[in-house]
Amino acid sequence: MPISVIIPAYKARKYLPDCLESIGKQTLQPSEVLVIDDASPEPIDDIVRDFSNRSGYPPIRLIKHEVNRGQAAGRNTGMKAASGDWLAFIDCDDMWVPNHLESVIATANESGADLVFCPAILFSSDPHDPSNYRLRPLTEDEIALRPISILNRCFIVISSSVIRAEALRMAGNFDEDPMMRGVEDLDLYMRMLRTGAKFHMDPEATLYYRKHPGSATETTGYLAKQSVHVTQTHIGSVEGSRSEKLYLLIHTRWRTAIQLWLIKSPDRVSWLLSAIRQSLWNPYQCVRWTYRFFRSLYRNSSRNL
Repeated sequence: MPISVIIPAYKARKYLPDCLESIGKQTLQPSEVLVIDDASPEPIDDIVRDFSNRSGYPPIRLIKHEVNRGQAAGRNTGMKAASGDWLAFIDCDDMWVPNHLESVIATANESGADLVFCPAILFSSDPHDPSNYRLRPLTEDEIALRPISILNRCFIVISSSVIRAEALRMAGNFDEDPMMRGVEDLDLYMRMLRTGAKFHMDPEATLYYRKHPGSATETTGYLAKQSVHVTQTHIGSVEGSRSEKLYLLIHTRWRTAIQLWLIKSPDRVSWLLSAIRQSLWNPYQCVRWTYRFFRSLYRNSSRNL
């Protein structure tokens, strides 16, 4: 069962060696490793060359973009060049536990799934630090992999996933539209589910997901806005009651308004007014989220004292 590993790389010089090292230690070796240099200002040719010269390392190839096009384009470029029946995506700053590929592929074979993912272990510097933690536990609806639950909180980390190449191509690849940048993985999952793809979770946490301290506030606000866009794009096609869908729309817009207010985004007032308008149909939700808004402001001000 050939597996192609695809790594989009931009400003990857600091972390790429750790990522590639973890791939080389896999108990189930991939048939190829494709590194997509997305016109990064930092050269990585020497890093890829070093690993290609290592005895026993899987075949590794560097593919370059002439201009920066984003992670979605990097993954699509890798996908077009890949020869494997399964595609394993990993971001250049993440790492795999040595049995990651063996575990998720075994789960794929047992379940017949088209996409298999696993929980992630979050870390900042040392992946083996015992103080590292997992993303919060899944709810019953999330464990059942209800599409509306995935849309509400994208708990499928792309770096933990292996995807059947045929199923991915049927869904139409990653959307390179700037409006989907940062949420292109969630958009892909929604389209895959719509085409009948089967998802399954491997309960073993075999992904080390790097948490970058001090993330830029612009990124936080940007991703919050993108989450509203992807929710509005797919809310009409997921199964769920009218009240569930309306609640999700309210939840997403209020969550974004709160984040933008906390980072003092210039457009925070318009987003807050938009959230209020969105929730006016349900006075209870409007009051509930208004309370959450002021509680978040109070907690934030208390931390800054």
